[in-house]
Amino acid sequence: MFKNKKYPLILLADNDLEVINKLSEFLFKNNFRLLSAITSKQALGLAFNKKPDIIIIDLLMPEIDGPTFKELTGVNPETHDIPILFTVNGAYYDEI
Repeated sequence: MFKNKKYPLILLADNDLEVINKLSEFLFKNNFRLLSAITSKQALGLAFNKKPDIIIIDLLMPEIDGPTFKELTGVNPETHDIPILFTVNGAYYDEI
């Protein structure tokens, strides 16, 4: 599944630095290599340039929301098969 099975590369994107810090700490301790982005535009650039093994991104990111992000990576032949895990931080169900 992962290109580098021993040390998979994860792209973590959230506009909340506290979330990035907590998840980064956990993932780093578990031998994952990390890229992080505070904006969805940064995340999109990293996805296209670094081609991570998996992307973890906040569904409700400003600028480019989760479904649009998935669509943009999905049409690119180099990123269309990267799994994306959406997180929701601090949102109410009626906002989704």
